[in-house]
Amino acid sequence: MKTALQLSSTEDGYVFLLNPQVLDSRNEWEAWDFGNKLPGANRYRSFWDMMQNVYKRSFGS
Repeated sequence: MKTALQLSSTEDGYVFLLNPQVLDSRNEWEAWDFGNKLPGANRYRSFWDMMQNVYKRSFGS
């Protein structure tokens, strides 16, 4: 977490983070959706993957 880049303000105990220490095949940083109501962090291969999941959770498929 020391090297993670925080992308959002902490809202209701949740925050979006990018992890530069884990890269995918396109050299995109791993993304985390981290919150105090989650059992740990939801990890995604990239920021794009994380935002797709957030959109689906918010607005349906």
